[in-house]
Amino acid sequence: KIYDQVLSGEDADGISSAYPATRTNFHNNIVYGNSDDGIDTWDSPGNIISHNIVYNQNGIGDGNGIKAGGGTTGGKNIVIGNISYNNKFDGITCNSSGGNVYYNNVAYNNGAYGLNDSWRKPETATLKSSLINNIGYNNFLSDVWLATGMTNTSHNNIWSKMKWNDTLYSSMTSFYDVSG
Repeated sequence: KIYDQVLSGEDADGISSAYPATRTNFHNNIVYGNSDDGIDTWDSPGNIISHNIVYNQNGIGDGNGIKAGGGTTGGKNIVIGNISYNNKFDGITCNSSGGNVYYNNVAYNNGAYGLNDSWRKPETATLKSSLINNIGYNNFLSDVWLATGMTNTSHNNIWSKMKWNDTLYSSMTSFYDVSG
């Protein structure tokens, strides 16, 4: 269990892996009540983030449950079987990186997005992500936020509402009508 009772501010993550670390495994942790993010892989590519429960990141930092990337080299992570809920901002975010695989995750009741894989820095713009068998529900802004050309594979996901580019869709029918 990783817990920061002091809520000491930015960069007070529950678990963090930063460049030059690569291919770190974050497995079977319960991470809660941290000031910044629960699990943060800033500038650290190729990690496996699996079967963690991450909740209540509500301090004065960013407040994401899981940050799967960021910086100039972050991304290309496998995010599998996690539960992320009641976080101040996103349940799971790409943090401007790409090439992540999101599989069998649940994001519930987060303050912004359940799963945010919406934008890339220019150096990671060509890295496509995959979203398979994820569930998002009751996240404040949207259960998922995706952008044109950023996703390679997306199937068997359950979202009650989704944001694609800058438009919010409250049903899959309305989304399919515009996206085909």
